[in-house]
Amino acid sequence: MNTMSPKGQPQKSAIPPPPPSVATISAQEAQSERPADFIKVLKVQDGTFSVFVGSLWGSMVEFITVGRNKEITVAFRDGTELQA
Repeated sequence: MNTMSPKGQPQKSAIPPPPPSVATISAQEAQSERPADFIKVLKVQDGTFSVFVGSLWGSMVEFITVGRNKEITVAFRDGTELQA
């Protein structure tokens, strides 16, 4: 919260922001566990995948967008985007 000083300058309040909620902390912990889980899955695989593995796909993809003209964009968790 900002207040005004006698000279009209903004002053920062001494009140600290509230701590993050339990839900926020849990979400952050889950987010940091995803790459570790993904690496574990890859390490136990032998060779290439011959079948679709939904959990592996889900661990890599953030979201998929389908446009009006059927163009598809896949956004991966690392920030990479592929368009088809």
